[in-house]
Amino acid sequence: LRFLLRNVTLRFDKEPIISRSILYRAAFYLRHIYLVFRYNSELTSINWPPKVTEIPGECFYQCPNLRFEIPNNITKIGRFAFNGSKTITNLTIPPFVEEIEEQAFGSCTNLNSIILPEALTNIGNNAFDNTSIKELTIPSSTQIIGNHIVANCQNLKVIYWNTTADMPELFYSW
Repeated sequence: LRFLLRNVTLRFDKEPIISRSILYRAAFYLRHIYLVFRYNSELTSINWPPKVTEIPGECFYQCPNLRFEIPNNITKIGRFAFNGSKTITNLTIPPFVEEIEEQAFGSCTNLNSIILPEALTNIGNNAFDNTSIKELTIPSSTQIIGNHIVANCQNLKVIYWNTTADMPELFYSW
């Protein structure tokens, strides 16, 4: 199915006129359509429709050539969402994102800097592990911070801990 979508633009801005049985089947497949993009080295860009507020887990997992900008209406970035992207270098997470799940940006080895929003309340395990970030500022609003969020970040020099959240195990202890 991945190769069938190579030159197709998915549009979500018009209401379809279809029968109820087709709608039920379509709803099932749309819940899982994000899996189509995993491991896709030919995917280079994506434009999210305005009504989408969550980037599903594994949506762009191991899509090394994807260039993107996260829309301002996003509130949650799912687990492994952009894991393995090689094109991300500098990233500003939009202001309304409240949750970044586990491994969302893990193994984005060219990621040098990331700016987290004040709305962020939850950072999942290994969210930024194996990246090239040099510093990380944890917003004061962050209440839950997973383990190993910066494990294997060889260039990391400083973490600004602006939260009262408990400090997890940030690095692997061997």
